[in-house]
Amino acid sequence: MQGLIVSTLGSLAMALSLAEVAHVYPTTGGQYDWTYALAPVGYRNGLAYFVGWMSTAGWISLVATGSSLGANFITGIISLWSDTFEAQPYQTFLLYLSFTVGAFLLNAYAVRLLPLIDRTAFVWSLTGIVVVGPRGDARATPTRACRRANKGLLTIRCDLYYCR
Repeated sequence: MQGLIVSTLGSLAMALSLAEVAHVYPTTGGQYDWTYALAPVGYRNGLAYFVGWMSTAGWISLVATGSSLGANFITGIISLWSDTFEAQPYQTFLLYLSFTVGAFLLNAYAVRLLPLIDRTAFVWSLTGIVVVGPRGDARATPTRACRRANKGLLTIRCDLYYCR
């Protein structure tokens, strides 16, 4: 609990400082423009270049992580549904590619659908909380999942949190 409080306070402090910088230097570039504007004159170009590439690496990592988690989630759910299914690496990779290509196509050609998708995801999440939340014993389903799942991210979560 203390870690959550410290993390929340740190995130709020960072958000406030970035809001102040964005207010003083409103640019479309973001971090590398702010770095160039705030850095000492002799270091501006190098620091802005470094920050720009670090931002790009962060965006690439974010996309790769989201696609990887999505692919592992799908294969984990399928392995829970079917006792005979065992995910092969090529299947996980194809799911990874489908998430990545789908995100690209959505952002490149269907940007106008993003608000609809956001609202739908919000309603779907609230519906899931209402439907799943008040059910019986919280340990019943995860324990069953531990017995049936034998590979992937879901097994790790089950082993760490539910199976005793």
